[in-house]
Amino acid sequence: MEEIAFSEKHMGTDVSILITTNSTKAAALTAQDFFTEIKAAEEYFSRFLPDSELSILNLNKKHIVSDLFISVLKKSISLSKMTAGAFNPLIQVSRAGYNKDYLLLKDSTREISSEPYDIDLSKIHIDESTREVTLQPDQNLDFGGILKGYLAEKIAKQIILDSETCGLIINIGGDLYTRGHDANGDDFCFLLYNPVIQDEISISLKDKSLVTSGSYKRQWFTEDGMRHHIISPNGIDNFENSTIAASVSHKDGSVAEAFAKYLLNKRPAEIDKNILPKDLHYFLFQTDGSVITSTI
Repeated sequence: MEEIAFSEKHMGTDVSILITTNSTKAAALTAQDFFTEIKAAEEYFSRFLPDSELSILNLNKKHIVSDLFISVLKKSISLSKMTAGAFNPLIQVSRAGYNKDYLLLKDSTREISSEPYDIDLSKIHIDESTREVTLQPDQNLDFGGILKGYLAEKIAKQIILDSETCGLIINIGGDLYTRGHDANGDDFCFLLYNPVIQDEISISLKDKSLVTSGSYKRQWFTEDGMRHHIISPNGIDNFENSTIAASVSHKDGSVAEAFAKYLLNKRPAEIDKNILPKDLHYFLFQTDGSVITSTI
């Protein structure tokens, strides 16, 4: 067995698949199918492509969408409830200046809007018989908070593991899902980066997701100073917190993504462990370089 990696750029980030296999040909075909599916998902969900289902719905406030879109929307609504609104697909990070591909943000000062807007998920109407979704006049959807984890898990579970392919890692912009094992028959090993002290923590995973999000990533200049992509449940502000990065592992990729947002929007002493899903594990990197972690 050997580990073969393939990578491309999609969804404004690096996307890769690593396959534990004894067949280079089978691995190449699997990778080709993977990138085809990622490209298709981008055409559904990108807010930077004017012809995506998401963009058309946000513009017209009513649109017949795909089954995949309905599934992601329903999952998002469920996760918003689970996280007490820390993740909400109606939160518009574009209002904080993130209104174009991140690679194009760095060299300009972005305008922001502090006007309140409608983030009430109960006002979204989903007609499952026709797949028509209706938004309110000032509502826009953005699945960026869970989409990478959702897709990594979904696609990983579609790939058949057999005598030729016994393990894989799907990585979408640093959010990943693992299945099976590495070339030595062991669980996959990963290094979590501490951005303050520039140290690393090693963990191993099998058949689980690992997502990392942080306020030190994806920052840009605005007329009111620096902003980042972790928006408070009020839909407007950045939450001030001693936690600057959260790495979260769970068997459900979108759950890991959503609760990374929850953990970044809570001071460590205010985390309600009663709402954390079973078997969810986390590492919270603090501004002083220390790490708060659950048992793993």
